[in-house]
Amino acid sequence: MSVPFRGGFGQPTLQEQFTARPVVGPTLASHANALNHLAGVRSRKWHTAHVGQYTPVVVADQQGYTTENMTEGVSQTAYVLLSVGALDTALEIAVLTSSLVADYSLTPTVELSLQTLAGPTVDQGIIFTRADNSLQADVRGYAGNRYRIMPTWSRSGVTRRPGLATGLIKTQPRALETDTTGGSLLLSRGLLRIDTMSAIVHAVAWCPVWGETL
Repeated sequence: MSVPFRGGFGQPTLQEQFTARPVVGPTLASHANALNHLAGVRSRKWHTAHVGQYTPVVVADQQGYTTENMTEGVSQTAYVLLSVGALDTALEIAVLTSSLVADYSLTPTVELSLQTLAGPTVDQGIIFTRADNSLQADVRGYAGNRYRIMPTWSRSGVTRRPGLATGLIKTQPRALETDTTGGSLLLSRGLLRIDTMSAIVHAVAWCPVWGETL
């Protein structure tokens, strides 16, 4: 049975879909084309999850001002449940963080990895740091020995490096792979694990990525 390609996304007519008639190539091609369009284009969007926040006990801190070492020593581990589609072979990740230590130390880090619900690691993960400028602090103002730290988004980008997904260490920011020798999250749910050091995570977002890999 030949299945010719048709560039449009129009649905077959009702007459073409009568169950009493044989299903021919163009009909199947039209269905497949429409489904791919829905799954790969219209369903491609950013998803956002809020992470349990570290709650300051000082009123001034709650208003946005914080002592210079407030985030220093604050470490978090959070898990975000996400659903992965059939075409979502990689995910671009963005994290909203606040981080600042004395003298703008290189200490703050945010690590992310993907794992199945059962525990096995699918993608060893990536790390945002001051050293490569992937984790920045937006400090606006200083008053009474207190800084105002503005939450800042950091993005992994869309570059895919599947060969690094199952390595021994976390790498610089890249798209996270969802289908590796460590496991597959396609058409299932998985966990995005977030580990921080001297940083507070407010939210995390993800979006499916396709295209060529490096």
